[in-house]
Amino acid sequence: MTRPKRNPAQRGRKSAASLAIVRPAAPAPAPPSRDQPAPPSHLSDASKALWRSTLAGWNLDAHHQHLLRLACEALDLAEQARLELVEHGSTTITDSSGGCRAHPATAIARDNRVLAARLIRDLGLDGEPTDAR
Repeated sequence: MTRPKRNPAQRGRKSAASLAIVRPAAPAPAPPSRDQPAPPSHLSDASKALWRSTLAGWNLDAHHQHLLRLACEALDLAEQARLELVEHGSTTITDSSGGCRAHPATAIARDNRVLAARLIRDLGLDGEPTDAR
């Protein structure tokens, strides 16, 4: 039994004939033809923009869209709590016994920032957008 000959790697300069060969470029993949679902109406303008930009760059399944909605809602709640703290002017309040304790909005802001970060991490949105999702 004879073995087929392997093409040895070309050494030296390429010939003019091999340089003159024009190989067609691979066609760019067409963007998937899908209608993007509209962002939920209760989201803030910033979260709606996040929703649109995420779905423009990522092909998310229905369950991933649900996680994205939860992340946007968490970001909205964290921002509302932050604005409450700004309006109050302090991260502490005086309770009924005269003691000082943390304003409830500090925990709300913290918890929702952590939740949003975890959801975004779980979705894998911290990398480059691909249509693999």
